Amino acid sequence: MLALLGRRLGGAAASAAAAAAAQAAAPAACCRGLASSRAAADLREFVDPEVGATERVTYGRPWFAHELRLKSWDDLHKLWYVCLKERNLVATHLNWHKGKQSAEQYKERYKKVKQSMNRIKQVLSERACQELNPIRRAQMKKAIHLM
Repeated sequence: MLALLGRRLGGAAASAAAAAAAQAAAPAACCRGLASSRAAADLREFVDPEVGATERVTYGRPWFAHELRLKSWDDLHKLWYVCLKERNLVATHLNWHKGKQSAEQYKERYKKVKQSMNRIKQVLSERACQELNPIRRAQMKKAIHLM
């Protein structure tokens, strides 16, 4: 196949094509797999960086609905996925610390994240109900239901 490409593309182009094909065929340590996320996004995202810390770290409060009403549809979706990622991180730690005293801090964080996620869905549902176009309203409600 490369010989056929070499005749068609010419000498310099053939060597460049052969080098590219060889590089693509050889497995490289820096290559990403089939995942569509960035290379640094791996299972470490679900582990709290302060796990080995000796002092107790305090976390913020849940979002209030009146704050969320000021945000755009896209911002609320981004915030939803940030909360989803945080919820998965906290759920991982809850599972690790099941039945231990250290699980209490994660239970509080889980509760706050769930409150924020419920309020995001509430605000999005309010916006969907106010939508005048019935087709758009149905699309919005379907998107909210899938969250």
